[in-house]
Amino acid sequence: MFEFIRTHQRLMQLILLLLIIPSFVLVSGVTDFSRDLNTTVAKVDKQVISQQEFENAQREQMNRFRQMAGAQFDPKMFDTPEAKQRILDSLIEQRVMTEMVRIKHLSVSDETIRRELMKIPSLLGADGKFNPEAYRSILAAQGMTPLNFEARMRQDMSSQQLNQVLQSSSFAPKTIASRISD
Repeated sequence: MFEFIRTHQRLMQLILLLLIIPSFVLVSGVTDFSRDLNTTVAKVDKQVISQQEFENAQREQMNRFRQMAGAQFDPKMFDTPEAKQRILDSLIEQRVMTEMVRIKHLSVSDETIRRELMKIPSLLGADGKFNPEAYRSILAAQGMTPLNFEARMRQDMSSQQLNQVLQSSSFAPKTIASRISD
């Protein structure tokens, strides 16, 4: 056997090359790809904020600023460490608020959501009644479904309830209480 390997040394090198290199490429490529998907940016209690969630939040904020600023929008302002830190802080605050809302058992009823939807002028028809087609088309333009939007509204309103509870129960001056709630 060793005599065969010694006499066909070039052939053996080629076979080893064909077996080893693709395995290294495959293994290192797969592990790098899976590592990129599972990158943890921050951890709040037991909840993880992934790189993908951070990038989605950054994209959403860029879209909001693009809509507000129009032609003067500069995407480079989101490439600074300060801007990225603000987005990450916002995600962390959302996680903390969500956990506090869950612990305090705060909720918003469907009727309250309906009343709030009726206050949005772009969702009302010419007769002043709720227009479901306009509602769905506006949400579709933003890439959302009514269920997603209402869940987001419910979460925002629950967070507002929590802020009100915190501000009303404190003995600190209003400036300090508003700073803490911010």
